[in-house]
Amino acid sequence: MEMGGRRRIEAANWETTLCPTIEKVLAKIMFSARQNFIIPSDGRLFEVANGNKTYVVNIPKWTCSCHKWQLHSRSHVNMLVHKPVYDHVSPFYTTNTYRVAYAVTIIPINNNDMSYMNINDIQVKPPITKRLPGLPRKKRIPSRGEAEHIYICSRCKQEGNNKRTCRNPLLQEGI
Repeated sequence: MEMGGRRRIEAANWETTLCPTIEKVLAKIMFSARQNFIIPSDGRLFEVANGNKTYVVNIPKWTCSCHKWQLHSRSHVNMLVHKPVYDHVSPFYTTNTYRVAYAVTIIPINNNDMSYMNINDIQVKPPITKRLPGLPRKKRIPSRGEAEHIYICSRCKQEGNNKRTCRNPLLQEGI
């Protein structure tokens, strides 16, 4: 309640289009944007070059190839190719939206009838687990992409069995 009232009074004194913190961020961005070289493609597309990096800015779609504009919903260095700057900042950062957000007073809940609970008296118990029916698994579940081992009999040299369980005739060498 105190925070809402304090922010309501602060916002009433603001005379800027955007909130002061966003205005400061924009001032820093505008200062660093002076190093950019802007190449207009048409009325809506611009190429912004800064050193060895180049980005494509699409003004009507609010997109930039570095994706910072989509991420922050406010102007950034590559976007400052078009004036006025305030048109390319999300309405959530405006002073009017801030004032509307804190215009309604939040009335606290009356908690006189609520019982007091001591946190130290509460015991957190593990969840009840139900054992699955049947015997537990003996074969390990292989990891994704792990190939299954193929057994080769040392007696008949065929896949799928071993020397102890082999019923195939002996392999005669040298014939």
